[in-house]
Amino acid sequence: MKVNNKFLSNIFLRKNSFDISFPSFINNILPINSLGIYIHFPFCQKICFYCDFFKTTPFKYRLYFNNIINEILNSKKYFNEIGYEYFDKIINSIYFGGGTPNLINPFSLEKILNSIFNNFSLSSECEITIELNPELITLDYLKSLKYLGINRVSIGVQTFSLFGLRVLGRTSNPYEIISKIELVSKFFNNISIDLIYLYPFQKISSLLNDINTIKNLPIDHISYYALDIYDDKKVIYHRFDTLIKEIYDIQENFNKFYDLIHYGLRDLGFEHYEVSNFARNKKYSIHNLKYWYYFDYIGFGPSAVSKLTLNNNQNKKIIRINKKSFDYFIKFSFSNAFYESIENIEEIDDLTAIKEILMLSLRTRWGIKVKYKSNLYNLKVNLLNFKKLNSFINKVYNKLNFF
Repeated sequence: MKVNNKFLSNIFLRKNSFDISFPSFINNILPINSLGIYIHFPFCQKICFYCDFFKTTPFKYRLYFNNIINEILNSKKYFNEIGYEYFDKIINSIYFGGGTPNLINPFSLEKILNSIFNNFSLSSECEITIELNPELITLDYLKSLKYLGINRVSIGVQTFSLFGLRVLGRTSNPYEIISKIELVSKFFNNISIDLIYLYPFQKISSLLNDINTIKNLPIDHISYYALDIYDDKKVIYHRFDTLIKEIYDIQENFNKFYDLIHYGLRDLGFEHYEVSNFARNKKYSIHNLKYWYYFDYIGFGPSAVSKLTLNNNQNKKIIRINKKSFDYFIKFSFSNAFYESIENIEEIDDLTAIKEILMLSLRTRWGIKVKYKSNLYNLKVNLLNFKKLNSFINKVYNKLNFF
């Protein structure tokens, strides 16, 4: 559904005293001073053909770890220089994504975590997530994660079909994946898995088998993503014409597959709380909720992104900081590491912020609300057009077909 700028401009006007705000549910789990930290670990033993994240095979490990530690230690200096009031924020989520973060040895992981613990204020209930490749999960590694304070893991399953795993270039097998999930459950009670649908040659029977397999597993969160077509020619599948054709052809099954996933997981007790995310026992991803509700977050590591709200003389300014990718692998100076890691900085104007807030929050089942004299986003709403906004929200909800 296309959002035109004129429509948004007519709804959101600074001179009025109404503002878009959080639903009360979000206020209960995310304090207004919440801040997230994302650590990008780009290394993989093998590059998956469908992945569009920045990744690379292992090289320059030591340089990477030196840079990311110096980035974290130097970040407060940078934030002071730009007027970002990080000291008023509480870190209540840390996320190690990749790449393949369980290639990080426990000693290096401890150094990164200690750098964060010693430089930021953490919530006593901080959600600390690490992504795990099932082939690399070991008993000793899980013990180390538990000792270091990790309390949530996200396992890259992709599918429980042996054929599907091979199509996706994965070397594990369904039995190994299931046994690794059960092993993880002996140490962690907050387990998420990633699954993919609409991969080449996937059949409905395979999708139903994936859902049926979940029924008996100790997991409470699922991120279920459709394999997408990216214009970026660096994504490997562009090298294979037959594969591209099959990916395009299977997209015709999107509605059918999406409905099967929605109703299948609902019957297993999962709440469809975001377009691609499902939770059981209300174990939502705290870190991802920050993205969907436009909270601030700091990204460390190559290609990581930070979104920060600066309060200068009571005027809010939102900026997005994009980090270098391959150019990250040069030695940064200790005293200026965060600045040297930056590729570019975008200043987000009001209209762009409005579009992003609408797009992101309406991915969730709770959406947004309009509140009188709220200063959360400082983006004012013309009350006369509130009915138009409500109509727009309802159309989006109907299109998402949540419940």
